Amino acid sequence: MPPIDHETTPGHPVVECGSKARNGPWGGRDRRGVTLIDVILILVIVGTLTTLSVPAFRALSNDLRTAVTETSGFVAQARSQAMSTSSSVRIRVVSDRELIGERSRDCAGTGGWEVDGRVRLEFREGLRLSGPETDSVLLCFNSRGVSDANPTFVLTDRDGRSREIEVLLGGGIVDRHPGGGE
Repeated sequence: MPPIDHETTPGHPVVECGSKARNGPWGGRDRRGVTLIDVILILVIVGTLTTLSVPAFRALSNDLRTAVTETSGFVAQARSQAMSTSSSVRIRVVSDRELIGERSRDCAGTGGWEVDGRVRLEFREGLRLSGPETDSVLLCFNSRGVSDANPTFVLTDRDGRSREIEVLLGGGIVDRHPGGGE
């Protein structure tokens, strides 16, 4: 029996198989759907971009927590400076955004006060300190690291969120949400 020529045989459709089937505009296969690999690849890309962007957004909301941590470190530094130099170090409020350390022989200021450039804290833009007056002394650590007062003040961010900070006599920090809860 001779081979059948489908192109010339009436009533028989022409069917192409293999690499010539349904060629797309660029010569490859014409894809009319999304494969599982495409979906997985898109999910991986979206997940990676989300993972990279979330820390940037979190940093915007952590300014207040960072300020509390920096304040704690600043108080510890002032206390440590007083003990290591066998002098007194007081923390003075320069403005609602800045605290500095000053050194003297004792907390009474015998011999005058000298600004210690290593003991300084400036809060980030949008944060402010309330409670103590500008140009007032917050506390003074003696050469044994004991404070003459345990002040309480409030840090507030630009969104109105605030934290109440209490400095204990031994230099520790208690961080509270105003109105209760720790």
